[in-house]
Amino acid sequence: MTNAATSNLALRKPGSVAGMPLPARNAPRPQLQLVPTFQKRRITWPMWLTVAAMLVAALVVPVIVNTQLAMTSYDMYAMQNELNALLDQQADLVTQAREAQSPQYLAKKAQEIGLVPAAEQGYVTLATGEIIPGKAAQ
Repeated sequence: MTNAATSNLALRKPGSVAGMPLPARNAPRPQLQLVPTFQKRRITWPMWLTVAAMLVAALVVPVIVNTQLAMTSYDMYAMQNELNALLDQQADLVTQAREAQSPQYLAKKAQEIGLVPAAEQGYVTLATGEIIPGKAAQ
């Protein structure tokens, strides 16, 4: 034991524990009583209804969101296919327009409707007013 511990023992009064006096031997003992227990609260039907609603919402909301995402994805796929078809159609139309503007195609169409190529051209001289005739188309 250390000096501090022995000095504490020396300061204690006989018949006390940890500085608290011991009860007298002849003192009446206090009457012990049972502490009343609390009844467990039962979960009522509104609580069960709330829990059930939350469970249903937790299961149904992701299904609805997933379904909407799948429908949107399918719509995007269908529209992409339609866009590709329209782009192909546009490319075909551009090709047809360029072919229709070519000199060979124009000459062929003119020949089909009865037009003939021009022969030698005629001129008018402005300074003198002279007319140089050309040849008629055959």
